[in-house]
Amino acid sequence: MASNTCGKVKVWDADAWVELMTLHGPHGPVTQYQRRERIAFSPDGRLIGATIPGGMIKVWDAETSAEVITLRAPGQHIWDLAFSPDNKRIAGASINPPGQPRGVMKIWDISNGKEVMALPLEELLIPFSVAFSPDSKYVISGLYVVPNRQGGEVKERGAVKVWDASSGIEIMTMTSQDGPVLCVAFSPDGKLIASGNHIVTTKVWDATSGAELMTLNGHDGAVCSVTFSPDGRRILTASDDRTAKIWDLGTGAELLSLPCDSAVHCATFNTSGTIIAAGTVDGTVLLWDSNMPAGGYEVRSSGKAATKRVDELHQQLGYYHDVIVHLQNDSTLDSTVGRLALKIANSRKWEDGEKLTKEAWETINSSDKSIEEYERALEKAEKASSLEPNDLNILNTLGVAQYRVADYEKGFETLTRCEKSRADKHLEPAPENVAFIAMSLHKLDRKDEAKAGLERLRDLCKEERFAEDQEAQGFLAEAEKLLAGENK
Repeated sequence: MASNTCGKVKVWDADAWVELMTLHGPHGPVTQYQRRERIAFSPDGRLIGATIPGGMIKVWDAETSAEVITLRAPGQHIWDLAFSPDNKRIAGASINPPGQPRGVMKIWDISNGKEVMALPLEELLIPFSVAFSPDSKYVISGLYVVPNRQGGEVKERGAVKVWDASSGIEIMTMTSQDGPVLCVAFSPDGKLIASGNHIVTTKVWDATSGAELMTLNGHDGAVCSVTFSPDGRRILTASDDRTAKIWDLGTGAELLSLPCDSAVHCATFNTSGTIIAAGTVDGTVLLWDSNMPAGGYEVRSSGKAATKRVDELHQQLGYYHDVIVHLQNDSTLDSTVGRLALKIANSRKWEDGEKLTKEAWETINSSDKSIEEYERALEKAEKASSLEPNDLNILNTLGVAQYRVADYEKGFETLTRCEKSRADKHLEPAPENVAFIAMSLHKLDRKDEAKAGLERLRDLCKEERFAEDQEAQGFLAEAEKLLAGENK
């Protein structure tokens, strides 16, 4: 089971209810379309895909947590993704910036990351969701029909489109009068399509004819997620009304309503249909049993004990890497609890890098500290980099720390590497990177390049998102003083 929060994907053991790993996405820019990001397991369970701000889908190996591939749609915001059941392709539903045709549906080849198809959409359609048919032959999308607001009553509408996934030919369109279609799903046998609407209803359609077969009423808020049970007998929906509901597909009756503390943006069954998982807008993942686990509840008791032990050790030792060493040498723990505790600690060890980086940055983000303070901050940045060598925030912090201790060559090299990595990931420049590259160049007596860097920084700091950013403006002031000869 996985969830996505703050640019990180977390994976849990659904039996023991313990965290197994954290997968990191880049720190993408916040856009006007910022909202929850989508995640999905590949049908064979070997890959995890997640939408990432900045028009990307990242794919990781579910066993090793290694990044497998990044799929790109530069300049777009990807609302949803879906793996094809044959594990060969990924489809993405995205939106272009204002002024361009609004909606884009794309399909990529997982093996090489190449875009193989763009499915046609009329200009006034925005895709919010995407799914493949069980045989991988068709792809569907839930859409918002942008209303023509010139005169007359404006009514929000939605639609479901079906395409041939090999040729890209549109097969049919089903129109919903209940507002934008936020989510779609095929039944396990491919004969039915379910769609959740912004105006509180869930609809069931015949996948061959497009005929509307059933409307499920009962939510008081937008239906954000819909899925069929593995046996095809039930439908699970999630809503902004703080509930997940289970429906009988044969009768349309509401079987169960599961209350949550905040809006529920996604819900699903596990592959056997024995567990229901729901993710809420406040970042909580909730689990319910459809029936008693085959192995009973003992493993969950071990999971709770393991979590408690890890939390206690972290409070004592401060870093998860130290917790791991302690657990590896602790022969007093029950073997099951010890094994789960190591999994938990390993899944959290990335937090060490973030903690060290935060502590280092609190020192190096100003120019009025002593050399001893800067040296201690550099030690923390170096340790963080050894733990997470590819993290861009850590790399940037390391480069600034190297500059602060007057190691300008290393600082320039590190910051330049960070800048290149940002560009490779289609991320926009960061003011701190640009500022300290310019100041490093000045210290290295590359004055013309330093002046060009300063002009670039000035232009960056004029942008609306940085104009009121005190830290960015402070770096600009420091760079201007240095290049003007006021700060040696």
